[in-house]
Amino acid sequence: MLRRFLLIATVLVVALDAATIDAAEKTDYAKVKDILKAHCFRCHGVRKQEAGLRLDTAAATIRGSDNGRVVVPGQPADSW
Repeated sequence: MLRRFLLIATVLVVALDAATIDAAEKTDYAKVKDILKAHCFRCHGVRKQEAGLRLDTAAATIRGSDNGRVVVPGQPADSW
């Protein structure tokens, strides 16, 4: 489960990072939302937020969890 979360988080970080690198080819949250919906919303969505982490909106994803930020746009090494 942790491995799957890390893979999904990496995809999200890369997508958000791409948005900061090249505005012309901006990757917005809507493009990764389907991935998160398929793998993460069950535990980190509108109905349930394990560890206080909600991934169903871009703002909530950036805000992070009870333990701090999990995604730092433009800084994949600092993101979970």
